[in-house]
Amino acid sequence: MAVSTFAGTVLLFSLIGLRTLASVVVIGILYGYTAGIFQALWAPVLAVLSPDQSDLGVRMGISYAFMALAGLIGPPISGVLLTGDYIWWHGAVFNGIMGAIGCSCFIAMQVVLRRGNRVSQ
Repeated sequence: MAVSTFAGTVLLFSLIGLRTLASVVVIGILYGYTAGIFQALWAPVLAVLSPDQSDLGVRMGISYAFMALAGLIGPPISGVLLTGDYIWWHGAVFNGIMGAIGCSCFIAMQVVLRRGNRVSQ
């Protein structure tokens, strides 16, 4: 999951260099692939992280609430950063930074889980 999030972050930052229609299509296809991996793996990751399966529904609801909030807030911010002059790189930098923050959270989660597994063994 961290790998797909990192790849998506790199693709978000690569939006800065868009010059042709072909580059938009290529980045769009690759980003769709990485975003699909993220969406497909989110529920299994939550299942693995839940020590008690009876709490899984609550954890999924809370995590999807945060993702929905980000989905409602992020696009308008990107639109404001775009401005009437269509300066694309502002939104690309904002979204890339948000992706980098999310990727660092996944990496931190993996580090904490691996340390916890070593201690419990």
